[in-house]
Amino acid sequence: MMESELSRVTDELALAERRVASSRALLGSTASTTGGTELDRLMVELECLTPHADVIVIDTGATRGGFAGRCWQAARAVCLVTTPADAAMLECYTTIKMLSAGDTSLPLYTIINRADEVPAAQDIHARLAATCQRFLGVTVSSLGSMPTCDALSDRFEPCSAAGGDAARGFDRAAEALWAQMQAGA
Repeated sequence: MMESELSRVTDELALAERRVASSRALLGSTASTTGGTELDRLMVELECLTPHADVIVIDTGATRGGFAGRCWQAARAVCLVTTPADAAMLECYTTIKMLSAGDTSLPLYTIINRADEVPAAQDIHARLAATCQRFLGVTVSSLGSMPTCDALSDRFEPCSAAGGDAARGFDRAAEALWAQMQAGA
């Protein structure tokens, strides 16, 4: 009996690994402008992963095209990462406006990256949240902030140097998102 259960679990794990590999291949070859059949296949593969994963994170970058839109539509929650720069905040607001399309049911979250002062990051989030609520009727919750990572400060992505302040910021954000997802489940 134990051997048959172990065999069943091993088979399920192998199937999940094949689906993950397939999804990685699809994600790796899916351009932000991809549409139609490729996106449909990707969404089916991602849906097949849900019994095997608590959370699936897809970084769509700063795009608002078909790929980002389909990911937004399929999501149970959306987290937008922005920086304190005015242009980045405007991009974040515009993304929320365009992709939410007035749907206020999807939980939205922000992380303020490259925010070296927590009170300033909290103020930035509060202004963005107030603007989204006032003009879009959309609630946006904060998952916190990440300081600038000096090791990769010339790159345009959050960095998570092991044990650094940014890594701890990511951990706090992940814990906050997980708690929010559990509370809403």
